[in-house]
Amino acid sequence: MNKNTLMKLAFVAALLGPFLTFYLSGMSDHMTITSLKTNREMLHALVENNYLLAVCYFIGIYIIFGALSFPFVSLLTMAGGFLFGTLVGSLYTIIGATVGGSIAFLMYRYFFGAWVREQYGHRLVTFNQEFERNGASYLVIMRLIAVIPFFVANALASVAPITLKTFIWTTAVGVMPSALIYSFAGQQLDTINSIGDVFSPKVIAAFALLGLLTFASIIVQKFKAAKVAKNG
Repeated sequence: MNKNTLMKLAFVAALLGPFLTFYLSGMSDHMTITSLKTNREMLHALVENNYLLAVCYFIGIYIIFGALSFPFVSLLTMAGGFLFGTLVGSLYTIIGATVGGSIAFLMYRYFFGAWVREQYGHRLVTFNQEFERNGASYLVIMRLIAVIPFFVANALASVAPITLKTFIWTTAVGVMPSALIYSFAGQQLDTINSIGDVFSPKVIAAFALLGLLTFASIIVQKFKAAKVAKNG
């Protein structure tokens, strides 16, 4: 077993270890809206008495969840709105999601990027060409479309011909709408009983419109590129 294989196995173990610990320790049982409501006084007292520490804890936990592809990020975003308010909570969420996603992006690219290109390089030709032309728009769309898991978007981006700078700003822009929606829901926690309550018809329509607008920008870019190629 060569050194690269051992490093990849160690990377997988590093991902699975915290994930299994999170579930086997029972910590996942406390990641609920009911738990937030039950502990509201304690949590608000922590923020009021140790605001900077609370912010560091929140962003740090979000970075870990994003980097290790943990679930419950939607609930964590709601917790940000619950603790800090809609706008400030959204800001902290965007910071945590962007930093955590960037760490995951770099880990995927470093440990698996070369292997993926070696095994599936011939199948990625069209994929890479599209990303070279419209990569930023694609990444924003993947963030806007909530059905695409955060870690899937990170993994796809890691094998695409994009820079870390592009990944960072597209992640920040792409998670902004959902951060605002979930943070607002967290601030209204008394009227929310489950994650599903966040998705009213108006909210779903807003997500759909954002996705369509971003997709429309790709069509416009393709049209312009085709026009330039024809005139050239």
